[in-house]
Amino acid sequence: MSRFSDWLGKTFKGKRIAMLGLIDSGKTQFLSSLGCKDAIPGTPSNKDVYRWFKVSYPDKSIFVKAGCDYGGTKDIFTHTFNEALHKSDLVFFMVDIQKFIQNWVDPETGKPNRLLVLQRLEYINSHVPAIYKDKLAIVLTHVDLMDDSDSFLIKSFHNYTQDKVYSVLTRHCYPVNAKDVSQVKNVFRRVSGI
Repeated sequence: MSRFSDWLGKTFKGKRIAMLGLIDSGKTQFLSSLGCKDAIPGTPSNKDVYRWFKVSYPDKSIFVKAGCDYGGTKDIFTHTFNEALHKSDLVFFMVDIQKFIQNWVDPETGKPNRLLVLQRLEYINSHVPAIYKDKLAIVLTHVDLMDDSDSFLIKSFHNYTQDKVYSVLTRHCYPVNAKDVSQVKNVFRRVSGI
């Protein structure tokens, strides 16, 4: 839990989070469903800064410190991932599970989605110190577009990562419909430990 101040100097306890993932993986939608007013779904992000906001539950609330919604292009990813981990309490790595399983071709790079996701997991594993890897949660988005159960989607994702050196990164893996406020808040609560 981090301490931070608003523009009036009032101090809050809260979490610093970073959103990472490929283009159109649901980063901004997840933030919007979590309650961030600065996140406008459907708009591409480069490195959009958002102000602090409050996530409320029936029994408690938690503040999320101002942070970044990092864009999904490769150059942004490789230059910002270490920054995101060092400055954040939690990092959400978003994976569009429909594009991953069906192996869609990424329009920016012309490469298969699955290959790009696995390359980024490999990058994370080889460039990030072990102490920071526990901050990472993989969120499988766009589950509402799939007819399969959550357990099947997780198993499908694990089938592609289980024999890799970075398979340890996938132990915190959560399927979610990023448009469903309740699902997003439940995943955030589980990951943040509140």
